[in-house]
Amino acid sequence: MLTSLITYVIFDPVNHIRLNDMALSEAQRQLLILAREYLIEHPNNTYLDNGICNALEAVDDTVQDGYQAGYQLRVYLQNALRPWILLENWQKHNNCYVSQAQTCLDRLAWIDWML
Repeated sequence: MLTSLITYVIFDPVNHIRLNDMALSEAQRQLLILAREYLIEHPNNTYLDNGICNALEAVDDTVQDGYQAGYQLRVYLQNALRPWILLENWQKHNNCYVSQAQTCLDRLAWIDWML
């Protein structure tokens, strides 16, 4: 179900790049790995704090060039979910929401797909 989420052409107007046409930079790869670990270690965070974007923000200062890499990834994610902010809301709108626990697993699967 996430494959339809990924098919958008994502354009970052600030940096003038199409994010789904580029390979991950080393900083982006490291951030996604750290964000995945963060989501696993903090499964019971508040509703808004358990998203991939917030996990990226939580770890972007641990990687060289992490802020820029995290920004690019967040733009990609936000555009893919648009007009919704949370994956859970996107799933509910597209009739593929099962549970909050499943959405947490789906976030990890989305990160695995990006890696």
